[in-house]
Amino acid sequence: MKLFKKVKKIHFVGIGGAGMIGVAKVLLQKGYKISGSDIFNSNDLNKTFVSHTRQMALMQKETIGYEGDLNSHSWRLTSDEGKHLNGTDLAPFPLGFFNASIHGDIVGQILKTAAVENLLIDEIKCVVKNSYYLTGSFVKGDGVGHAEPTEINLDIKSSEDQSKIKNLVNKCSKLSPVLTALRTPLKNTFSLIANGRRKNLSSLNESSLANPEDPYNYYKKHYWDNVDLSEDGLVRTPVFHNKLKHYIQKIYPQVPDSVIAGADRLINKIDEEKAPELFHFAVWWLTNTYEENKTVCMDKMLHYMASSYYCAGRAWWADSTTVAKFCEHAKNIGPTLCDKQAPEMLMPDENKKLQSLHALIADYTVVAFWDHECGHCKKEVPKLASIYRDSLKDLGVKVYAVYTQGDWEGWKKFVKEKNLPFINVANMYGMDNFRENYNIISTPKFLILDKNKIIKLKDVPVDKIYEAIGFLKKEEKNSN
Repeated sequence: MKLFKKVKKIHFVGIGGAGMIGVAKVLLQKGYKISGSDIFNSNDLNKTFVSHTRQMALMQKETIGYEGDLNSHSWRLTSDEGKHLNGTDLAPFPLGFFNASIHGDIVGQILKTAAVENLLIDEIKCVVKNSYYLTGSFVKGDGVGHAEPTEINLDIKSSEDQSKIKNLVNKCSKLSPVLTALRTPLKNTFSLIANGRRKNLSSLNESSLANPEDPYNYYKKHYWDNVDLSEDGLVRTPVFHNKLKHYIQKIYPQVPDSVIAGADRLINKIDEEKAPELFHFAVWWLTNTYEENKTVCMDKMLHYMASSYYCAGRAWWADSTTVAKFCEHAKNIGPTLCDKQAPEMLMPDENKKLQSLHALIADYTVVAFWDHECGHCKKEVPKLASIYRDSLKDLGVKVYAVYTQGDWEGWKKFVKEKNLPFINVANMYGMDNFRENYNIISTPKFLILDKNKIIKLKDVPVDKIYEAIGFLKKEEKNSN
């Protein structure tokens, strides 16, 4: 700062910019008088908050917060702890104030920005979930506190275009200093005056993040660092179950490849010899949790668990009936897992001309299995025809509709009456191998294939097919 040795007052042009604000704040702290101008207002400039806290009775603490120096306006806050921490529970707990700051900041930013941009917000609700836990022991002196990723759920009611609301939230998440602090490893300054003497606490400055630019992946990688996965006794406590559930269902996106990666990473960390029951519980929980999961394409996770553990002879606790059940199921769903090429079908149309699924040229193909005597099919297949005429056709989509039964004349009559604009084929010659290849247990059943006949989605409700193909097109565009 020798450059400004004789300068006492500095005026910044464009002070609202991110770089200028930082420089101005440093100089302000050095004692310079700062002023500035910009074409836009920056109401949050030079906001410095100071708080003083003193101990009261038991676990109660009184905090006085100042916006600026000690002569500015102040607020008095009292915090306490629950009775399980020897508190009286007569005031909010400290982390409750922290949670409230997240709510207040993001909601406040949204409302302020919406007003500036003339966006009407009818109602806004915010739910914030923070999870904290301790490893080690305070008594032994090796206790370490941990914080898991914050979940923020916004419920906004507005007549505005949804894309505008989405952009508003994205913008405000960047404007929020609290959210910035949550996602950015900050170098904090700690000092201790003990009986009038200053103690060095420089080690507290060190960030716990090896890669500050990617805290999510670091957290995911080191999630189990403080858990002894060779200790079988963990299985008899709620600790392992709760951490396992959070790890798989909250940290990893609920898409099959991500969940499989998380499951694989965890199981490989468990010492199977020293902790067989822990290994047993992890495999059992992961398999059963995703056995009945209705998320599109998630049967890929079940197939992985069944093939890798039950059918591979690693599920030593399972009887032969259970193993056979999982292996049979894995065999049945294997040919039509998402990201695999759909099995070929060569079946006759109304004119007895063979139609090949793989020879069909289309950006996307909807494969529909149905029966004209099926009550649900009678509603869904004509609905698909209507959606096809109105929108799917214009997206370069074709429909390969497979009649699964043997009533040739009844099928042709239904196709004609309902004017189904599809490539309509039927099981005329008893070609039942398609049932095995596509695991046809009930109808209707719908799959969406890309131009290479790779299964992208399956078991999609009819009224969601247009939306699903729009999503796939957007994904394809982004990947290119």
